[in-house]
Amino acid sequence: MPIGQKVFEIKWKGMMMTIKDVGEGSFTMEMTAQGEFTGFGPAKGLKGSAMTTFLDTFHRSGVSTGTGQGILTTAEGDMVVYRTTFAGRMKNAGKQAWVGPVTYMTESKKLEFLNTIVCISEGEGESGSPEGKDTVYEWVP
Repeated sequence: MPIGQKVFEIKWKGMMMTIKDVGEGSFTMEMTAQGEFTGFGPAKGLKGSAMTTFLDTFHRSGVSTGTGQGILTTAEGDMVVYRTTFAGRMKNAGKQAWVGPVTYMTESKKLEFLNTIVCISEGEGESGSPEGKDTVYEWVP
């Protein structure tokens, strides 16, 4: 899977977590987090705030799967929404890592390049916490 240039770095701060379901060998949490993003490559010079909500199902095996959506707002007020799916696993005690595709949608002329790219996000954070960091790369098929 060829990865292109870095597009964003997002540092998340915790906000809220809710247990949505407990099942046989798994449980699902809904998490909402906010943070700050910095642009690189085609998004170089962009900075602003990020908000995300995602559902993460943690399986007994230590693997997790989920979906998420959010919004990035630049310091100038331009906005882009995104959707992601992801899979993760425990790296070591208390640390979780995840990876997944991200797609974007915006009406902003300044950010319209995001409508045509697919990205891959790699992240890491404290297990069960919406605090962490994502590094987003353009996917080059």
